[in-house]
Amino acid sequence: IFKKALPYFLATISLVVVSLFFFRSQLANKKISAPDEINYIAASSEVRQHAAKNNTPSFWTNSMFSGMPTYQIEKLPLGWTPFDFLRKAVGLFMNPMLSFFIAMSLLCFISLLLLGVHPWLAGIGAFAYTFTSGHFVIAATGHYTKLDSLVYLPMILSGFHLIFYHQRIIGFILFTTGLLFNIQANHIQMTYYIFIVLAIYGLVELIRNSKASTIKSYLLSGVFVIAAVLLAILGNIAHLYTMKDYAEET
Repeated sequence: IFKKALPYFLATISLVVVSLFFFRSQLANKKISAPDEINYIAASSEVRQHAAKNNTPSFWTNSMFSGMPTYQIEKLPLGWTPFDFLRKAVGLFMNPMLSFFIAMSLLCFISLLLLGVHPWLAGIGAFAYTFTSGHFVIAATGHYTKLDSLVYLPMILSGFHLIFYHQRIIGFILFTTGLLFNIQANHIQMTYYIFIVLAIYGLVELIRNSKASTIKSYLLSGVFVIAAVLLAILGNIAHLYTMKDYAEET
């Protein structure tokens, strides 16, 4: 058992250690002066000051665009949920950006393992995805929500694939969870791009199943996908509905 578990253990530890090495400055309480983070602090200053002074959240701010709802610049005060704990746990309760990179590497590693990839190759794949140069550019500019949404991309893609390749239950859980957290990250632009990729993949699967005369299997997989999408949306309905409501007034 120990010999079988060793590759998984070493790969997991290696991914965490590499993340700690890359962000060792953060552990020393140093911080990047990220432009987007500075803008966010300025934009949400009135909201946070109101909350601190009155011990109650504000849903309107006068400091941007002659007045607008605050839920586009500050998360809705929905209280604690189990999702909050899971998000922090998978990032080993570290602060951003370190938590994003730890979570990204571990979730990508798990997703590749569920696809049947060998632990060592899964570890290399997780490293390649997590530490691509583009992610460091995103981190340096302070695009926290964009990076957060990309944490769950491997779960979405691998889950989607498993649904169409006869591992529907595992794929459904993986796809639903990944999409739920991706939407919760509040970067709908990235979610939109992901759906474009999924649409192309779905079209390819339709052609493959048509040639193989397995349309019934394709349709059943489609039911699982639709159910997963609906669950992910329902889990974020408060934020999505308020965003829709605000968009109609702009």
